[in-house]
Amino acid sequence: MIAATGGLRADGCFSNGAGALDPTWAAFAGYRHSRVPCLLRCHGAVFGLYSDVSARGEDQKAVTLYRDSAVVLRTWKLGESDRIVSMLGENSGKIRAVVKGVRKTKSRFGSRLEPLSLVSLLCWKGRELDVVSQAETIELFRETREDLDRLYKANVILEATEQVAQDGYPDPELFRLVVRVLRVLESDNPQMLLGSFIWKLLSLQGYRPQMTVCVVCGSGSSRAGFDFAAGGMLCDEHSGGKRSSPEALDVISRSLDGQLAQVLRIENSPVVSETEVLALQALEVVLERSLRSVRSSIIRH
Repeated sequence: MIAATGGLRADGCFSNGAGALDPTWAAFAGYRHSRVPCLLRCHGAVFGLYSDVSARGEDQKAVTLYRDSAVVLRTWKLGESDRIVSMLGENSGKIRAVVKGVRKTKSRFGSRLEPLSLVSLLCWKGRELDVVSQAETIELFRETREDLDRLYKANVILEATEQVAQDGYPDPELFRLVVRVLRVLESDNPQMLLGSFIWKLLSLQGYRPQMTVCVVCGSGSSRAGFDFAAGGMLCDEHSGGKRSSPEALDVISRSLDGQLAQVLRIENSPVVSETEVLALQALEVVLERSLRSVRSSIIRH
C-alpha cells in the first residue's frame, strides 16, 4: 500500500509534510496537473482526483442527435466534395447543415438532398452548422421537376421560404403550408397558387396589410388601390398611381385569411396575374430586394 506522508493539496495532488509534491504520488500521477479521474483510498479516506478533461466537461456539451422531416430549400458547394444544405424542418425550423461527401460519385446520399425534396433526416447538432448523418426520401415532386411552369413556381416558393424562415425557430405551421402547397402544385398546378401562397406566407410571418379600410384616411367607402409599403388598402381619393381592382383586393383578403381552397378555384382571369404581381412586390418590400428566381425568369423572357 502506498503511504501518504502529507495531505491533499489545493491543486488535487498529495504533498509531503513540507508542502512539496510527494515523489511517490508524483510517480503515480505522472505529473502535477495530471489529475486523472480515480478514487484512491488512503488511511480509510476516499480522495477524488479529477483530470483536466473532467474540468473541461462543463464546457464540452454532449453532441445532440435529432430526427426531423424537412423540405430542402437551397444548397451550396463546400470544399471539394461537401455541400451545405438549407432546409425547413417540421420541428426544428430552418436548418443549415453540412452533407459530407455528397458530391462524390459513390455518395450514400445520392440526389436525396437536392432542392425540392421532402426528406426524413437524422442530424448531429453543431455550434454553427449541423451535420447530416442519414437522409431518406419522402417525396421528390417529379411532375414539378419536369414541367417548367411548375418548376418556376416551386423555385419561388422555396426561395421565399428560405428568406423569411428563421434559423432554429420551430414553425410547424409554415412547414405544413409549404408541404401542402408543393403537393397541390404537383397534382393540379392552379393558376392562383403562387400569389395566394406568398400572401399567406407573409401573414404567417406577421406581415398582414390592412384590407378593410383605407390606410391613409380610415375610410371604408371605396376600395380602389393597394400599397403594401404604406400598410395596405387605399380608397379612391388616396390611391393615386397605386390603383388595384376590387377583385384582386378581395383575393388578397381571402388569401390572408387562409381561404386557399376558394382562391385556387379562380382560373383564366386578369386577377391571377394582378394578385401575383402585388404579392411579389410586397415580398420585395419585406426582403428589401427581389427574388433571384423571379429575376432569372424575367431575363429568360
